[in-house]
Amino acid sequence: MSAPTRERITNGCVDLSYRVPVKKAEMVKRVMRALLEDDEQDDSAGYVTPEEAFGPSSPARALRGYRYREALTQAKLAALVGVTAQNISDMECGRRGIGKEMARKLGEALNAPWARFL
Repeated sequence: MSAPTRERITNGCVDLSYRVPVKKAEMVKRVMRALLEDDEQDDSAGYVTPEEAFGPSSPARALRGYRYREALTQAKLAALVGVTAQNISDMECGRRGIGKEMARKLGEALNAPWARFL
């Protein structure tokens, strides 16, 4: 891959993507906002917040993200936690709530803090 395609620059801005621990996510967002607000040289009209870019965080989004991280299909995750693949799909789409016991099973299967799914 050539160097220009590795770092995409648009209107003088560089798109960045980081994977951070869930416990640190809010802190990272606050730090990034503070850095962008303190930057007096650039017009911040081109910047977007994580919420604007990705929508609000939710248990459904967390479930999908952790499942992708662990490279599991919905069917494989379903087998690990004892439900159908359709149930996993419904949870990821927000059509089905995630109870405390299911959150614990998901946390164990996905090596993630179970409270993140509530």
